[in-house]
Amino acid sequence: MIVNEEFVRQYLSSAPVIGRRFKNLYNDDKDITTEIIGLVGNALKDGNDRQPQPEIYFVHGSPTRRMIGFASILVRTSDEPTRLARTLRDIVQSADGTAIVERVAPLSELVSASVEQPRFATTVLGTFAALALALASVGLYGVLSYGVAQRKRELAVRAALGARGVDLAALVLREGLAVTLAGAGIGLFAAIWLTQWMQGVLFGVTPLDAVSFALAPVVLLPVAVAACLLPARRAGATDPAVALRGD
Repeated sequence: MIVNEEFVRQYLSSAPVIGRRFKNLYNDDKDITTEIIGLVGNALKDGNDRQPQPEIYFVHGSPTRRMIGFASILVRTSDEPTRLARTLRDIVQSADGTAIVERVAPLSELVSASVEQPRFATTVLGTFAALALALASVGLYGVLSYGVAQRKRELAVRAALGARGVDLAALVLREGLAVTLAGAGIGLFAAIWLTQWMQGVLFGVTPLDAVSFALAPVVLLPVAVAACLLPARRAGATDPAVALRGD
């Protein structure tokens, strides 16, 4: 028999692997000794978002095991894969006249189909995340704009006492970023807890993926700065004489 790497990891912790023999591997083997003659890589037959399983491969027609109801055959080619469909069917028929080839398809198509559901879930989550980011930006801009309008007299007094326009703009910008950082901190803690329930739709990353958690603030901060710039600029352009005369 030939075994895969996951089989070795789970059941054969000690070397060597090749040449290991098992007697009565299955209950109906009837004193048949099975020897490992090869080691192959893991095959994700149930989809790329599944964990590899321990596998044993037997020679077709061996007394130990025979081929069951169906099998998948992988063929490497430098030509267009679909052009080999008829040739592959002829080869299978010549080897076993009772065999039926149900489907011939490029591996890329099968891989794409295996991750179709996680990809759809990711697209939906990504769309909602983009909408949430847009709403957060609009909300931050609205709050800061309203705050600048309500603090018009305060900003005018600061300007009259010598505060420069840059100082007033930095004040508003600093307050906006403080709110953003506080929200980002709360969001990260909430995300750490929520991602534990999302393992079924995550592919290729862990629930606590460091890169994903690092990218979130990196994307959020420039958006927050852009949302704060216009209110900050408005605050920096405050004319104390005009603002105080209006009051």
